[in-house]
Amino acid sequence: MKSTNYLMIIMILVMMITSCNEDSNETLNNGFLNVSLVAGAAQFNSVNLDIKTVKVKNSDGAVVSLNTHSAVYNLLSLNNDELQVATGQLDSKQIVEVILVLGLNNTVVKNDVSYPLILPESGEMVLHAPIHKTVLPGSSNFILLNFDLMHSITSQTAGHYLFQPVFRAIDDSLTGTITGRIVPAGLHGTVRAVTTDHITFSSISPTGQFRIRGLMPGNYSVSVIPEDTFLSKTINNIKVDAGSSVDLGLIRIEEHCDFCKIKERL
Repeated sequence: MKSTNYLMIIMILVMMITSCNEDSNETLNNGFLNVSLVAGAAQFNSVNLDIKTVKVKNSDGAVVSLNTHSAVYNLLSLNNDELQVATGQLDSKQIVEVILVLGLNNTVVKNDVSYPLILPESGEMVLHAPIHKTVLPGSSNFILLNFDLMHSITSQTAGHYLFQPVFRAIDDSLTGTITGRIVPAGLHGTVRAVTTDHITFSSISPTGQFRIRGLMPGNYSVSVIPEDTFLSKTINNIKVDAGSSVDLGLIRIEEHCDFCKIKERL
């Protein structure tokens, strides 16, 4: 009887070890995926999107739902910094599309008044962004969902804003970043990075800092465009490489001379 019990214990231990090995092998064969939101500037106090689900489509046509942190996100609070919204483990395959599902609780705030952000179709909105990203076993992968808010929101009539999203799914490992600090601090306005085929916007923080994410390799012109009584300024020939961060340091903005003369008279 004892020998039979010993045999059963040994069989259970073997099954447990085999199961652990299978789980370990499955983890080793998978890659890890992180999906984050990035957004630039817009002429609003806030742009609030109701993120429900993030999915990815593989090259074999299979659609995988990621572990999504469903919530309403103010994209303008990001100031071109990233915010992780979904994670998951995937087989070693190529991702060809990111799918983003929006709920119905979308709003914009302008002059401290909240307005509904109208979707072009009734019900939940499904957004598709193509990408070509190969997930390797044991690798960590980062995808940015980059919203161009300047061109995504249009005003139909007073108090009615339509959301027609302009956004891209970007392999973060293939992009670079431009940063800098505007002086004097406290200016309102935007910073834009321009290349031959794309414009990316960023807002200016209260301390004067800006950060422009998700830039494909190339040469850029960066323009600071203040809303106040200050002159715009452009810096040309900024080379951005994949995985690099270019710091422009302090960028001093001069006040418009007409306002300087008014101040002198006062």
